[in-house]
Amino acid sequence: MAVKCESIEQFINYLRFERHFSPYTARCYEADLRQFCEFLQDGTAHGGNNGSNNGIDAAALDAKIIAADTMIVRSFLTHLDGFGYSPATTARKIATLRSFYKWMVKHGKAQVNPMLLIRTPKQTKRLPKAISVEDIEKLLSMP
Repeated sequence: MAVKCESIEQFINYLRFERHFSPYTARCYEADLRQFCEFLQDGTAHGGNNGSNNGIDAAALDAKIIAADTMIVRSFLTHLDGFGYSPATTARKIATLRSFYKWMVKHGKAQVNPMLLIRTPKQTKRLPKAISVEDIEKLLSMP
């Protein structure tokens, strides 16, 4: 079982009960933060640590989260590149970390926000889907 992190638990409760995030969104944020914690613990971020916590306790994990700097976050994002996530998923993971560290600083749990220098990568713009000829004919035939 993964080590519980008090800061993450408090942040997720903040999202659910103060910001009224949907349960789905809160679960996604929690999964993103757990993935970041796995990376901080042992350099892997594959979405599950197979029951191993490498001997790290909750206090040590909190200390690693607080000590994370921009280079550690960039290393995490580089590590994630190997998993083939879509640009939208990567952007969400960055948004999660940005919100988390902003909350950490606001609540006095961290002195520095390592996300201030991290930019969200540009996402490709998708063209709108064109209406089909059949749909146009249906619209024109209506009274």
